[in-house]
Amino acid sequence: MKEKMFKQDWFKVSALIFLAMVVVFFVALAIKIPISDRINYLKSSLGATVLIENDINVKTADKITSTYSDYIKSYSYEIYPPANSGELDFIEVTDADGNLIDAIKMVGDENSDSELLPDNPAIDSNIAILGINIYAYIDGTENQTIAIKDGTSFDENSKSSALVSSEFAELNSLKVGDIFDLRNVYTQELIPLTLVGIYKNSKADANPNTVFMDIDSATKFLGPNSYNDGNYTVSNVYYYLFDSSQAKEFIDKANTEITELAENDSEIIIDTSEYNQLTSPLQPMNIFSTIMLVISIITMISIIIFVIRKYPSLYRSELN
Repeated sequence: MKEKMFKQDWFKVSALIFLAMVVVFFVALAIKIPISDRINYLKSSLGATVLIENDINVKTADKITSTYSDYIKSYSYEIYPPANSGELDFIEVTDADGNLIDAIKMVGDENSDSELLPDNPAIDSNIAILGINIYAYIDGTENQTIAIKDGTSFDENSKSSALVSSEFAELNSLKVGDIFDLRNVYTQELIPLTLVGIYKNSKADANPNTVFMDIDSATKFLGPNSYNDGNYTVSNVYYYLFDSSQAKEFIDKANTEITELAENDSEIIIDTSEYNQLTSPLQPMNIFSTIMLVISIITMISIIIFVIRKYPSLYRSELN
């Protein structure tokens, strides 16, 4: 009698554990389904952005844009020539140790414009230029760490357009519509620019001497070697596709047909940076819910097998 009661108690305990695992299973499923749906949505929607993994000549980048216009909705690329403030003042910035940096020093080498620099001296550059074809694609504009305080932005059709930081504008009493000059550090030529906007960068380590401008204007600050008769090198080349479902087809075609990519030891790949950024908070819960599902399923199966093998007669009687 006692043995039968003992068996029944164990059966009830097993049943309770089984029911608890059923609850865990459905709770984990309720967590996993929406998270997985969100991750899959982000994967499909953000898969419409691809990039060239290495720097490349601008003519190759433009060739891809024109050749595959049926796939490409928009594109962006950047150049970073140094400049000097000329007659304007600049903001003193500090390095990681808190030391003042009066100017950014760049040294010419065999791949730059060193032949313009007698005895290869350091180039005095206190202005950091970011030349890009469309302002909206500047890193920081989407999350609004960079925002325009006054004026407007520029696009691929803009000429001689520039944005300066609010600190730089205030220091030099610049306002939207003013024309100001920056110096090409290679040729010493003063380049006139129209101030179309004033921005504010909320990042603590942002360089207030950074000037954003259209690509055409930025190329005027390259040296002859870097300009390379208009076939200068561009960085961060992104293509924004009409449809994420066409990404693989586009990538396969471009990597095969654009021979300049292979010659440059480069290829087009899907950009996963934004996907990783947006899904990283979701991944721990996705992993946790998956683990809970596996544990609950294994536990339920184990309980069923245990009860059937250990108490076959009790199991049959309970069923009856």
